[in-house]
Amino acid sequence: MAVRVMAYLALLYQDLIRSKNLGKQDLLPPVLPIVLYNGAKSWRSPVDLDKLIHEAPAGLEAHRPLLRFLLIDQNAYADQDPGTLKNLVTALFKLENSHTEQDIKAVVQLLLAWLSDKEQASLHRAFTVWFNRVLIPKKLPNNTLIKFNDLKEVESMLSETVNNWLETSRQKGLEQGLEQGLEQGIEKGIQTGMQKGLQKGETLALQKLLA
Repeated sequence: MAVRVMAYLALLYQDLIRSKNLGKQDLLPPVLPIVLYNGAKSWRSPVDLDKLIHEAPAGLEAHRPLLRFLLIDQNAYADQDPGTLKNLVTALFKLENSHTEQDIKAVVQLLLAWLSDKEQASLHRAFTVWFNRVLIPKKLPNNTLIKFNDLKEVESMLSETVNNWLETSRQKGLEQGLEQGLEQGIEKGIQTGMQKGLQKGETLALQKLLA
């Protein structure tokens, strides 16, 4: 990723130069590269390009390319309290990692308090759109027709929608468990029958086991 970020940064600078958006006396603008990671496992790769390059011979250290990006690892914020941090990114991560109605409600209530001012109207709208386009399709794939106009509607309607989501998840897990158990039972029965030999009496016993 550090190499990719370096390539993106170089392409950005080349585009600025090619488009002649810089005057003869202008320097290239500083850039803060940010990598937002939401993978299942914690991030383990270097954030410094320097860590990916072999040590240079003596006297050439100053010529090694240097680049460091800012990593925002969702997993690192999963257990943090967004109310303590008062951080919208942490609130977003908490919503994505929430599994209970109470957890989601708590974050929505914080967002309503933080985004109540008129100056925060655009952020309030952005979170509402995110609920409609991201969180609901992700958590409620069968209820994508549900649309919220603001976060207050999210809070008031959350109980019913989240309960439906949890019930669907539990039912899906039960069905998968039953299917997996049946497959394992059949496979075990076949293996047992093969070990004993498929004689007439044993075939009948195997049929009963499979049934």
